Amino acid sequence: MMPQKSIYNGWPDGGEIDIMEHIKQETHIHQTLHTHYTYTLGINDPSNSRATITEFNVFNTYGVEWTQDKITFFVNGQETMSYPNLYLADESVKRQWPFTKDASFYLILNMGLGGDRPGSWAGPIDDSNLPAIMEIDWIKVSSLP
Repeated sequence: MMPQKSIYNGWPDGGEIDIMEHIKQETHIHQTLHTHYTYTLGINDPSNSRATITEFNVFNTYGVEWTQDKITFFVNGQETMSYPNLYLADESVKRQWPFTKDASFYLILNMGLGGDRPGSWAGPIDDSNLPAIMEIDWIKVSSLP
């Protein structure tokens, strides 16, 4: 998820929520939050990322629950990671929590196979990983009461 409207301008300050990110033929998925605090300042306490082993020959359900106090990730109904809002006194400087009620995010559903861009996280495309298939059975978005 990327910010359509954020309280801070630009990436990573405006935040990114990776509900499920699968790279190449890894045996796990990544669930990650990116912010100025975690990415630019490199502060990873509390941890902002989790790699979860996932069986890819069956459908899996990936989820995220986003409240003003925390963002919690799930795989097949099991909690895998929770990242808290630290309510920092210097939030305007450290930008740990761009996930406020004033920010709106949109979903991205894509299959990133890599690339030739310098610093590409997935690295170059490996033809031995092709063909690649991503199947989506359903998507549900709802608001918490």
